Amino acid sequence: MKKIAHLNVITKYFYPVTAGIETNILETYSKLVNLGWSVTVHTTEKSFNEKKLLEKTATVRGIKIIRYSPFAFAFNLPLSRHTGLLCLHNFNIFPHSLFLLRAFIKGRFHGKSNGIFLTPHGGYNPEWPTFSPPARLLKQIYHLTLGKFLVNHTVDAVRAISLWEKKELEVSGINKSKIVLIQNGLDPVAKLDHRSLASYKVKKIVAGLGSYIIAIGRISPVKNYETVLKALAQTKDLNLALVGPTENSAYYQSLVELTNKLGIKSRVVFLGVVRGSDKYYLLEHSLALVHLARWESFCNVVYEAMSLGKLCITADNTALRSLIHNGRTGLRVRTFDSAGLAKHLRNLGRKESLKVQDKIHQNLLSQKYQSWDQTAYLMHQVYGKIINKYV
Repeated sequence: MKKIAHLNVITKYFYPVTAGIETNILETYSKLVNLGWSVTVHTTEKSFNEKKLLEKTATVRGIKIIRYSPFAFAFNLPLSRHTGLLCLHNFNIFPHSLFLLRAFIKGRFHGKSNGIFLTPHGGYNPEWPTFSPPARLLKQIYHLTLGKFLVNHTVDAVRAISLWEKKELEVSGINKSKIVLIQNGLDPVAKLDHRSLASYKVKKIVAGLGSYIIAIGRISPVKNYETVLKALAQTKDLNLALVGPTENSAYYQSLVELTNKLGIKSRVVFLGVVRGSDKYYLLEHSLALVHLARWESFCNVVYEAMSLGKLCITADNTALRSLIHNGRTGLRVRTFDSAGLAKHLRNLGRKESLKVQDKIHQNLLSQKYQSWDQTAYLMHQVYGKIINKYV
């Protein structure tokens, strides 16, 4: 490992974008830097719906960042001569297929000289209905044919971030011997004293919100915020703080229009990106975190809220079932069941429901939570084994 201790990380978006994949990469690879690895992230110069392009190069927490145009990122990344381990994140057709094809051809004729590690983050088994019909058809064909073949014949290991994803990968035909389960970790900021660290601005927002629930995640159809809004409309004297970057402008606009239609515009606050202690201060002072996403391969924000002992009401699907056990570590409802969610929301704080909520709170505080340091160390061990094969 000492001879080739370099990691080339491929991801479409990276910091300052802070959705699930980007947070995962930032937290784990910054810690891998501390463990002696040299890390370069190759990404695009774009962020969610921002017209201003990001700087071509940067360094964040010891991670070197090189940004490319979307076209160059997809079709012309200059990595053919780079040494070290290639770390592919998500499962995009481009540029991932080009790296895998190159590795397969090189392996057939010259022997593969670099290791490849794939972390799909659920991207191999996505929520297909959220794709347009043409994109869905193309990706499904690719995943079932060439994509599966290339993963099984060129990738050294595939990281599943949840037990749900591991099972889905196995059912999809990915070689079981290649799959390693390393779940996401907990933000160390979660355990700080947010009352003293949160900004005056956020404290003022919280004071003005009154009784509120919180939803955190990128503004994207897969997050299913329309169901949360419909449920909120069936309650009284309850507000919603919605935190997260806007990935889909049209969807954001549809949510704004829905708040008008439902007559709850004054009860919904879109706060955009909120980080660090400000985010946790908002979480701590909410009545509950509501997360009715249509699909999750893990869900960092639910894991973070759980560590605070915060009641989480989530959709009954995918990896959320592994985190939230109904009535023990949180509450679950059917994904699009606004009436079922509204019933839980109306019960928040009621005397007859406090016993269940207190039980959930105590169960959450008694659990052990994996840190990002622990996650990164498990990756360090796997990466070391792979890269030693090519030294």
